[in-house]
Amino acid sequence: MDKRAKYTYDYTFFDNIDSEAKAYFLGLITADGYVVEGPRRYVVNLGSTDKDLPYKLREAVQGTMPVYEILPDKKKRWQTEWRLSICSKYMVSRLVELGIRQRKSLRETFCDAIPETLWRHYIRGVFDGDGTLGMYGYKHGPQPRIGLVGSQQLLTTIRDLFTKILDIPSVVVSEKQNNLYRLQYSGNHIARRIIEWLYSDVAVAMNRKARIAQMTLNTPEAHQWTTTIHGKPAPIQYVPCDACGTILSRRPRDVRHHVFCDHLCQGQFLRQQTGEGQIPMPSGDIALVVASPPYAQGLGKGHTYADHAKREKDSHRRIMTEKSIADPYYGSSMGNLGNLPVGLLPEAPS
Repeated sequence: MDKRAKYTYDYTFFDNIDSEAKAYFLGLITADGYVVEGPRRYVVNLGSTDKDLPYKLREAVQGTMPVYEILPDKKKRWQTEWRLSICSKYMVSRLVELGIRQRKSLRETFCDAIPETLWRHYIRGVFDGDGTLGMYGYKHGPQPRIGLVGSQQLLTTIRDLFTKILDIPSVVVSEKQNNLYRLQYSGNHIARRIIEWLYSDVAVAMNRKARIAQMTLNTPEAHQWTTTIHGKPAPIQYVPCDACGTILSRRPRDVRHHVFCDHLCQGQFLRQQTGEGQIPMPSGDIALVVASPPYAQGLGKGHTYADHAKREKDSHRRIMTEKSIADPYYGSSMGNLGNLPVGLLPEAPS
């Protein structure tokens, strides 16, 4: 340690990742921290809207530096942030060796130096930094959901570890936007198992998410499917959402065609399939198509229909006719419906 340093701390904290705290904070910095690699400044920064995290890191490295309170502004920050800065060229170089680089956003990688016995603490740190956790309402009661955003490599590795260790189905790591990917699990069976593995019997975690995890694990499971005859639990089938890949628990009889988490996923799927949110119908399925009304050309007063006198009483429609904005008489008779003959269109959107 530099003798000229103003504050003291354990600059060798990350030399050997052999404890729960070291694995956790390495994961937390991977998700929510950053480093400055010089040439004039070497800094490890951890900023969080949860006040407890910077203080816990300062306690872990036995530091005497202050934790700064950064107030909200009108441009980049909408919540108060607490930030811990450790100025150490040695610690920065060690974190770079562990895969934490300057401007690491969307390029995070899973650290290979983490022992298998500490994987869950490292992943919990990543989730406390960039993850979401909570109970969300569904048709048959609230169910737990846990999600994470980050780089494709990091999320794919974490997903594969969940599948291997917890014996749960693999899900799709979907792209959210511009190389930012999302990993998400929901349901009483899968998400609850992950939350229990990450947050049960731990010494260090974000206070807020630890409380949510405990509440989630203590909440009775939502409505259990039962058969109508024998009263026994019905078989559960795990199926992925066709839009985001989240594994959902469904009764086999409810799995028809496409399965979605909600209407947002359904809309996303339709846009990806057709570009406009519409599914084309195959040729031959249409017997009659009604054309659009001639909005570009209004009808003159010389046109007469059976209910012409009645429609003339509507001043709004009369004005629309005079200004040629639209055809207020459209659809007043079968001959004015604009029916297209069969076979004119090979396909049409449903």
